[in-house]
Amino acid sequence: MDPEAGSCPHKQLTSGQDTWSARCGESRTPGAASGTGKRTGSNPGTAPRADSTGRFYRSKLYRLLTRINAYLMRWVRSKYRRLRARKKAHQAWLRVTEQYPRLFAHWRWIVTMPAVW
Repeated sequence: MDPEAGSCPHKQLTSGQDTWSARCGESRTPGAASGTGKRTGSNPGTAPRADSTGRFYRSKLYRLLTRINAYLMRWVRSKYRRLRARKKAHQAWLRVTEQYPRLFAHWRWIVTMPAVW
C-alpha cells in the first residue's frame, strides 16, 4: 500500500483477524462503527446502520427470550423421555426455574413458561 495515496495499512491482531473494519490508525476514520441508525448514504434502499452504543429496549426482547425458552422446553422434552408429557415438563420447568434462577443468562429477565412448545 502506498502511504502517499492516503490508504491505511491493515494491521493484523494476534488472533490473525484483520483490523480494517474496526478503525484506521492513521486517519482515525471509523470502519464499522455507526451513529444513531441513520441511512448509510443517499440511497433510500440501503439498510440503516446498527446502533453501536448497545442500547435496546428490554421489552422488545421478551418475545425473543420467550422463543428461546420454547426451544429449551422442546429440547428437554425430546431428550428426557420422562418429561414428554406436558404436565410433567411443566412441573420440571417450574422446579428448575425456582432452584436455579440463573441457569441461563436470559432467565434474569424472563423465566415464564412458553405458551407454545
